[in-house]
Order: sequence, then C-alpha cells, then structure tokens
Amino acid sequence: MIAQVSSVSRLLKSKKNVHYYKISFYTVPDHIHSHTYISEENYNFERWEKVIQAPHGVYVSNLKWKNETDKLIDADSKVIFNNKKYEIRNPIAQLTLF
Repeated sequence: MIAQVSSVSRLLKSKKNVHYYKISFYTVPDHIHSHTYISEENYNFERWEKVIQAPHGVYVSNLKWKNETDKLIDADSKVIFNNKKYEIRNPIAQLTLF
C-alpha cells in the first residue's frame, strides 16, 4: 500500500512510560486516513527514522494493515521511503564520511 505522511507527532509518552511517535497517513488510491505508532525502543525504529525526520507530505510504500477496521498500519511493515528531493537536500551519507 502507498500512503502520504500527513503528520508526525512530537515525541509522546505513554502511561507505561514508553516514548513514541504517532504517524498519520492518507492512503493512495483508497483515500483512507490511517496511523501507526513508532517507538525508539523497538527494533523497527530504523525503518521509520527517515520518515519521522522528513517533511510532511512525503510518500511511503510497502505498508501493511495491522487492523484495517481501526485504520492501524503495522509498524513492522518494511516501509520504503524514497524521496529523492529530500535526500538531495540532506546528503546524510556524505556527512558521515571522514
């Protein structure tokens, strides 16, 4: 599934003292509002890190439903973030070379 990132929340704190982000999406071509929750403490955070840091309005693909009734995207989806304009403006790989 392909979706546009409509918003990324600030770092939130759950009742169990876990920090997380809520990412909201607008799916294409189904036009469904959906969301997922991403925690820095989970192993899947690396997949979502670029999406969290990117400006809103970028597109991601390879999303899977965790619960379609609740419009919840599976955070374990192997998300593909490919936005060449963003990567050109932020050449992260070049900054780490010494």
